Amino acid sequence: MSSFFASFAPNHVNLINACYPSSSALLASGSTFQPLPSELSRLVYYASNKADASGKLAKLGMELEKRASAEARKAKGGNARARAQLLVTISIFKNIANECKRDVGLFTKMLLVATKEALACLPNDLELQARVASLFTAWATYTDGKLIGPDLRCTSDYITILKIFQDRCTVTGKDVETVSRTRLIGLAAITAAVSSDAFFSSPEQFPRQVAIVIPALLHALHEADIHIITDESRMVSADPSANSLYFSEFQPRPVMDRRAASIHAHVDGETGPELSDVVNASLRAFRTLLERCNATQVSIVFDSILQHINKNDLWKSNTVGKWYAEHVIEWAQYQHRYAVPTLLVDKLLAIQAEPSSPKHFAIVEMLTCIFTSSIPLINLSTSDIISSLMTVLLRRISIDSNDTLLLPLVECISSLGTHVYYADQIHDLAEEVVNRIVSVQVNGVLGRGRTGGGQARETALRCLLSCLSGLSEAADRHAAQHNAKAAETTPGTPVEAGDGERPPSESTSTTARAARRNKVSPESWQETLALLCESDYAIRAMYARGLAAFIRGEIKKEPFVQQEEEEENKEEGKEGSSYRNVKVVVDPEFKVSSRPSILAADPISRFLNALHATAFTLAISGWTTAVTNGAPAHQPAEKDTPFSANINIIPPSTSNLPTPDAQPPVVIDFVVNPPNGAPPSTAGSDAPPKTAMSATSTFSSVPGGSDTSPTGDPSGKRYSRQQNGSRKLSAALNLLEGGGQPVTPMLSDFSLLRHVFICAHQQVPCRAVLTGVPMLLALERSSRKMSDGGQHVGNLRAIRELVCHLWIVIGKVWDVAAIVENASNALSNLQLAILPQLPDVAPTRLHPLEEPVHFPAAVDPIKPDTRGLVDTEATLTALASSSGLQAITGLDRQGLLRRFTIEWTVEGALKDSIEHTSNQDILRGDTPFLKLSQTLMHDNMSLASLARSTHGGVGVENLREALGRGSVSNLALTSASQASTLDRSPSNGRRFDRKHHAEPLVVSAIKNKRGKAKPDEIREALNTIGVGKHPSGSTTTRAPFLSTSPKSQSAMQHEEPSRDLSLSDPPY
Repeated sequence: MSSFFASFAPNHVNLINACYPSSSALLASGSTFQPLPSELSRLVYYASNKADASGKLAKLGMELEKRASAEARKAKGGNARARAQLLVTISIFKNIANECKRDVGLFTKMLLVATKEALACLPNDLELQARVASLFTAWATYTDGKLIGPDLRCTSDYITILKIFQDRCTVTGKDVETVSRTRLIGLAAITAAVSSDAFFSSPEQFPRQVAIVIPALLHALHEADIHIITDESRMVSADPSANSLYFSEFQPRPVMDRRAASIHAHVDGETGPELSDVVNASLRAFRTLLERCNATQVSIVFDSILQHINKNDLWKSNTVGKWYAEHVIEWAQYQHRYAVPTLLVDKLLAIQAEPSSPKHFAIVEMLTCIFTSSIPLINLSTSDIISSLMTVLLRRISIDSNDTLLLPLVECISSLGTHVYYADQIHDLAEEVVNRIVSVQVNGVLGRGRTGGGQARETALRCLLSCLSGLSEAADRHAAQHNAKAAETTPGTPVEAGDGERPPSESTSTTARAARRNKVSPESWQETLALLCESDYAIRAMYARGLAAFIRGEIKKEPFVQQEEEEENKEEGKEGSSYRNVKVVVDPEFKVSSRPSILAADPISRFLNALHATAFTLAISGWTTAVTNGAPAHQPAEKDTPFSANINIIPPSTSNLPTPDAQPPVVIDFVVNPPNGAPPSTAGSDAPPKTAMSATSTFSSVPGGSDTSPTGDPSGKRYSRQQNGSRKLSAALNLLEGGGQPVTPMLSDFSLLRHVFICAHQQVPCRAVLTGVPMLLALERSSRKMSDGGQHVGNLRAIRELVCHLWIVIGKVWDVAAIVENASNALSNLQLAILPQLPDVAPTRLHPLEEPVHFPAAVDPIKPDTRGLVDTEATLTALASSSGLQAITGLDRQGLLRRFTIEWTVEGALKDSIEHTSNQDILRGDTPFLKLSQTLMHDNMSLASLARSTHGGVGVENLREALGRGSVSNLALTSASQASTLDRSPSNGRRFDRKHHAEPLVVSAIKNKRGKAKPDEIREALNTIGVGKHPSGSTTTRAPFLSTSPKSQSAMQHEEPSRDLSLSDPPY
C-alpha cells in the first residue's frame, strides 16, 4: 500500500500492514513466513490495551478475517505470494489470541471463519495445516465456549472445522510418513477441542461433536495391531498427561495461566512418525476426553464407540469391544464409570428378541470384562442390572433353549458378585435370582406355562441355579485373589479371613470369605428347596451341589466346630470336599448362659427343618408300597401305582416374591394319593410317620409345637389356610401341587443327599443334630415298614445305607465312638454298599448335563428285614450322653432323649420352618387395651386393627384402616350398608384352628362391647397395665384419674359418655 493511501487508513489497519515482510522477503528461500517481530509487538500492545476502551479488538478481528479469506481464495488457485501472506496472517491472529486471551470471545466469530477458509484452501499443505491447527488450538485453549450453541453461525463454523480435522485424522495414502504427519496435525487439533470448554458448554451440541471426534480417534486404533495398542495404552496409563512428541502439553488451568499448544509439521533431523506415534496421540486424546466427561457424557461417548464398531462391523473381534470397555472404565472418572455397564445392558435389552449374532456375544463379553476387571465401580445399581440380564436370559431361553448365548449370559450374571460394593450386595443379588427361580417354577418361561415348554423350563432353572451359585463363588474367588496379593506384598503380615471365622491357612483357598460382605441368608435358599424334588435329575443334582456349597460357604459355622488337617492320601475326585475331619470341641468351663440358646428358633434351624422335610420326601418317593395315610405296611397294594408325594416348601417371607397377591392362598400339605382313590385309613400305633393332612405333630417339647391337626377340621377336608405369625405363605412355591409328576429318586440322589447332610453336620452340628436326628429315626421307621420286593429293593438299601453313613458322621463330629461303631456294624451287615462316590462337579457347570447313576439291575433282598438297621436305643443313649452336646444345649440326658424321640412328621417340620409370632392375647380380646378403646378412642374405630387377625399379613385394607380411612374408621359416619360389612369375617378363604388359634375378632364384637364398659373396669384395666399406679404399690390412681369429683363419677354411671366431635372425621 502506498504511503499516500496509508495516511488515510485506520490505525489498526496500518499496524497490521506493518507486520508483513516485504514481497521479496516472503518469497525468498528459507523464509519462515513469520510477521516482523517489532511491528507485531506494537500491534499486540495496541490490541491488548485499546480493546476495552474503543473496541479496536473486534475491528482487528474483522480485518484479519477479510485478509485471510481473500488470501485463501488466491492461494487455492496456486498463488504462492497469497499462500505466504496467509501464513503470516494466521501467525498474527494466533499472537493476538495468545495475548488477548481474556477477550478472545470478542473475535471468536472472525477467527473461526478465517480458520475454516484456511483449512479448506490447501488440504495437502502440511505447513499451512499445522499453522491453522495452532491458531485453532489457541482459540480452544482460551475460549469459554458460550457462543457454541446460541450463535448458529459460530456453531456451524465450529462443527465444520471439527469435520475438517476429522478428515485429516482419517487420511490415507501410500506415503506412510506424510499420512502419519497429517494425522498427527488433526489429532493435535482434536485434542485441543476435547480439552476446551467449548466442547462441553452446550449439552445439545455435545453429541454432534462426539459423533465427529470418536471416529477420528478410533481410526488409527483399528489399523494398528493389538500388541501396539496394548503397549501404547500401557504408556498412556503410566503417564496420564496429554503430552506428545509432536505437540506440547495442555492443562485446564485458569485462563491467564494457560498456554496454547505449538504444532509443527516437521523438525530438521527428526525421523518421521510411525503408526505407534499416531496411536499414542489418539489414546491420549481419548483419555483426555473421558477424564472430563460426566456420567451422561460418558454414556454418549461409549454409545458413539458402539456405533463406530457397528458401522465398521467389528463385532466379530472379541478383543476390540473388551478393550474399549475396559479402558473407558479405567479412564473415566470414578463416580461416572457406572454409565458404561448401564448403557450396555440397555443395548442388550433392545436386541434381546433378535437372532443370536456377534453383537450379542460382544456386548455380553464387554459386561463380563467390566464386572471382573480390577477397576472398581460405584453408583452401580446391581439389582437393576441383574434383573435386566435375567430378563434377557429367560427371553433367549423362550426363543431357543439351546441358544449358544446362554452360557456367556450366565457367566456375566455370576460375575456381578466379583466386586462387593456394599455389605448386603451378594444377599440382595441372590434374592433377585431366587425370585426368578420361583417365578419359573410357578409360571414357566414367558407364557409357556408350567406344563408347556418343559425343556425351556428345565434350561431356565439350571441357568438360574448356576447364577445363584456363581454369585457367591465369584465373590469368594475375588477375595481369595485379593488376599493372595496382599500376602505377597506383605509376607510377614498374616492375612485375616474375610469375616474372621476362617483360619489364616484358608485365606488363599477358593473357599475364603469375600471381604466386607454379609452372608446370604438361609431364608433365601429356603424358598428354593422344592427344587430338590424336581422331576428332572439334572436339576436335582445341580441344586443339591449348589445347596451343599451354600451350606459350606454361607451358613455361619458354629463356634464349637474345629477342623483338623485333612488327610493327604484322600482319594481325589471322589466328593473330596464333603469329607473333612471336623469335631466339636467345648471348653470345660463353658456355661450355656454365656451364649444365646442353641434351642431358640433361628433362620438356620428353620432352614434345616425345611431341608429335612424335603429330603425325606425325596427319599421315600416312588415306592410301590401302599402308604395310604397310615395304612399298615403289610397290607398289599397295587405294584404299579406309586404314590405321588407333593410337598410345598414354606418360605420364611414373601416380600421378595413376584406378585404374591396374584395367586390364591397356598395349601400347606404333604399329600399322598392312595391307589385307586382309596379313602385314607387310620394308622396303627406302630405305623410309620404319616404323610397326609391328618398326620399329627406332637412337638410338645419343641417351641411352636402342636398336638393336633394343623387344619383343625375333624372331617379331614383339605382347604387353604394361612399360617399364624407375621409371615405369609408363598403362592409362588405351590409348585408340586395337583397334577405334578411323581419323583423317582435315582441311586445318585441318595449320594447327593449324603453330601448335603454331611456338609450340614460339619458346619452346624448342633442344629443339624437337633433337627435331623428325629428325621433319621422317622426314615428308619419308614424303611422297617416298606416292602423289599421287586425292582425297588435298591431304594430300601439306599435308605439304610444313607442312614448309616449319617450316623457315622454324627459320631465322628461329636466324638462318640459308640455311635460310629454301631453305624459301621449296621453298614457292614448290609454286605453290599451300593451308594456310589460321585465325582466333584462344580455347581455352576451347565454342560454337559450330569447323568444319574441308576440302581443295579440285580440286588439281593434284605434278609432278615432288620439287616442294616442301627441300634437306635444304644445310639440315642450314646448321643444324649455326649458332654459336649449337653453343655451346648443346656439339656441333660433325659431332655436330649425327649428331643430326639419326638414323633417327626413332614407337616410338623414344615410348620417349624416358619417364623412364628404370638398375638393370641390380642386376638382373643382379653387384653386390657380393648377395654380402654371405648373411652380413650371414643368412636374412632381404627383400633379395630388390633382385633383383626394377622394371619394374612398386612394388606391395603389394613393400611387404610390404620390411617382412619377404612370402612371401620368411624361408625357414626358409616351407612347401614357399610356397617353391615363389619359383621363379616375377612373374606380371604381362611379357616382357623379353634383349639389353638383364637377366632378372629371382628369389629361387631368390639361394637357389642362398647356399652358394657364401666369406669370401674376402665380403672381396673389401667391398674392391670400399670398406668396410674403410685410407686408405693397402692391401688389408687394418680391425679389425672382422680380429678373427677365423686358426684361426677356417680353421674358417669347413669349417663352415656359424651362423644368427642373432633373425632367425627379422620384428621387427615
